[in-house]
Amino acid sequence: TSAASDYWVYVPESYDASGNTPTKLFVWMHGCGGDSSGDIWTVSPGGAQDWISVSVGGRDGGCWSMGSDGPKVLNAVSDVETHFNIDSRRVILGGYSSGGDLAYRTAFLSADTFAGVLAMNTSPFRDTGSTREALLAAATWKFNVVHVAHIQDTTYPIAGVREETN
Repeated sequence: TSAASDYWVYVPESYDASGNTPTKLFVWMHGCGGDSSGDIWTVSPGGAQDWISVSVGGRDGGCWSMGSDGPKVLNAVSDVETHFNIDSRRVILGGYSSGGDLAYRTAFLSADTFAGVLAMNTSPFRDTGSTREALLAAATWKFNVVHVAHIQDTTYPIAGVREETN
């Protein structure tokens, strides 16, 4: 935890404690009603895991605020980088539902900071608090995206998700 951002971190056994080997970082945001302390275990399988996981806090039990929570994500990344040797070209944002909205928004607005996005049950633009045109214009490069959607999701209907991801 830092003064600027609450987060949970999982450091795998494979982490080079000497600090000589840069490590991948996966930054996760829960969905509405989620809990960062529980989600850290969801995104950290252990075993042969070769990345450090962070689950950003600050909205536990609620939804993310698109207009004000981006700095929490960026501050968590910055703080983790002061404690661990993070490969700055291999920082991935991830999120579920509202957390996916924030992951997309943050990635578009700070594209040079992230290698990509892993989003689940969300849409790239619809609930980000911005427009498709503004977010695409803000991105300084084309980051990688893995998007997982459920065909029968009533919050993010698949037709809209497909239209946005295409």
